[in-house]
Amino acid sequence: MIQLATLVFPNKMPTSIKAAATLNDDGVDETTAITLQYEDGAIAQFLMSTRVELDSAARIVGSEGTIEIEAPFLAPTQMLTPSGKYHFVLPFIDEKFPTNFINSAGLSYEAAEVRRCILAGELECPWMTHADSILDAEIIEKICKEIKVNYD
Repeated sequence: MIQLATLVFPNKMPTSIKAAATLNDDGVDETTAITLQYEDGAIAQFLMSTRVELDSAARIVGSEGTIEIEAPFLAPTQMLTPSGKYHFVLPFIDEKFPTNFINSAGLSYEAAEVRRCILAGELECPWMTHADSILDAEIIEKICKEIKVNYD
């Protein structure tokens, strides 16, 4: 989810990170609500839970309209934008090799991009740079501190 915010607001550390969570007896967050606010006033909000089933869709709302990424937004097959509806075909996966999550076949596009980068001699993907990964990790670390979760 944080990576989606990084894609929408590239190279920007939120000026405010607020989070609240319900932790289990082991100190692991079961339900977490997060609000990221950026310097220009933009806000990203997320809700995640292992206790209840959420719709797992994503919405990006801006001055020029709304983008709706259908569930599961981590591997969607459809997206609705102000310019139309887009469909994404999942690669074929033989039933002999079951997947753990819905639309997991869509994650093969990430693997293909890694392969492309390696074959091209690139040290990072231009669509998700090392700096993007570090920014995501820094945001996640601040969220963990906010909700008092420590994974050391």
